[in-house]
Amino acid sequence: METTITVNLDEAVVQIMNDYAMQNNTTISEIIKDYALSLNKTDQEDEPFDREYWEKYLEENITPAVKKLSGVFKRNRDIDTREAIVEYLTKKHL
Repeated sequence: METTITVNLDEAVVQIMNDYAMQNNTTISEIIKDYALSLNKTDQEDEPFDREYWEKYLEENITPAVKKLSGVFKRNRDIDTREAIVEYLTKKHL
């Protein structure tokens, strides 16, 4: 059974949510629902780190500004940047 609620938010917040929803092919209702359900998770610490999720997240969320900067600095070819980021996020969230 679904229930309708009214939420008062700043116009800028609503715009951010609309933009996010459009970019991620979802709705504001789904965003709120997913967030509310995540609040109820008590076993988040027990969930394994999802490497594929973070790799996909990094691929999809590189901003246009960062993409423009790509290649500006010489990269140390001995370091796998993506692997370093995933390793950092693994340590941070585990």
